[in-house]
Amino acid sequence: MVVDRTIFGLLNRGVKLEVEDDPSTGSGRGRLTEASRRLLAERVNERLDGEEPYEGKKHKLRTILASQAGHVATFLRGEGRTYKPFVGRW
Repeated sequence: MVVDRTIFGLLNRGVKLEVEDDPSTGSGRGRLTEASRRLLAERVNERLDGEEPYEGKKHKLRTILASQAGHVATFLRGEGRTYKPFVGRW
């Protein structure tokens, strides 16, 4: 959700994510350039620092994801009766 939304947001704003040539084939099917990787990492971190409503308050998305991991673990250990997933805004 975080990475997908970030990539779609960049592409919808006309940001060009550039790809390096694959040295083994010489084609443009390699990995993202360092500049594109840095931009993407910065934007993903900004998204993770963004706030979303969760359990009656606003929390950073990274905090929500950590909390959800704990809820899943509790449920899988059989210590919780139900698991309510977090559904973020798109």
